Amino acid sequence: MDFSEKVISRLCVISDEITQQAGVSLSMLREDEIHSLVSGNKFRKLKYNVLFVQENKLKGIVTYGGPHSNHVAATAVACQLANISCIGFVRKGFGNLINTPTLETAVDAGMQVHWLDNDTFTAQKLRNEVDEEDFLHIPEGGANTLGVKGCGEILIGIPRGAEIIAVACGTGSTLAGMLQAAESEQQLLGVNVLKAPGMMQKEVSKWTVKKNYQILDDYHFGGYAKANEELFTFIAWFYKQHGIMLDMVYTGKLMFALYQEMKTGKLVNKKVVAIHTGGLQGNKGMEKRYGVSLFK
Repeated sequence: MDFSEKVISRLCVISDEITQQAGVSLSMLREDEIHSLVSGNKFRKLKYNVLFVQENKLKGIVTYGGPHSNHVAATAVACQLANISCIGFVRKGFGNLINTPTLETAVDAGMQVHWLDNDTFTAQKLRNEVDEEDFLHIPEGGANTLGVKGCGEILIGIPRGAEIIAVACGTGSTLAGMLQAAESEQQLLGVNVLKAPGMMQKEVSKWTVKKNYQILDDYHFGGYAKANEELFTFIAWFYKQHGIMLDMVYTGKLMFALYQEMKTGKLVNKKVVAIHTGGLQGNKGMEKRYGVSLFK
């Protein structure tokens, strides 16, 4: 993988009875096709961070996250591809969960993992013993200035005629990067995957003063990495209908939100582009966690 490459993702049309009834011209930007593991906004966020490490001849990257973090897995693989070191300070899951397919991917890619307890995660990660002069520290979710810069490049693949550009939000940094690059007439729509109403606006405002966006807070399904039968049914239906896999943490909730907004008449007669931010590697762990198989 060449992190200096200018990547433009494929745009595909999503059309079915629901989109047609709503009069919505829906397309999906297939950022998930960039790489099987360093895909979507994870590639965008890591691109300039990896280049910074290489250009400044640092040893590698230190980052943080939980046991289901797409960012942790993607960072480990990106560092492996770039031939730089990678250290992860990982928060234990509920019940001291430390063994997930996501973390297996990270360890297999060479990440040196340090486990942190949930109740002291924030304090402990600030007291790590890594020499900061030799490693670049990236916060959870890749939410730093270089990551936001990279997310602005998502818009390269979106036609100027798009009226609404929709993306799932966890830290708000992907949406913020897209906002920085968006034209004033483009409306961005963020679907919050966290059970934290109002938080996403605060996070986005840390990066940009632009206001041409809206946040939907009611499609989190209980919170980050939480799901239920309604979401499972939708993801399985969407795969059978369109042949596109969604993940349960981000893109599944994004597309569920868009379809619910169309069904209820809140989203009609618009040209909409949904961003597929990847993260499909996380489905293996989520399917195991909930005892489901969505892509038969």
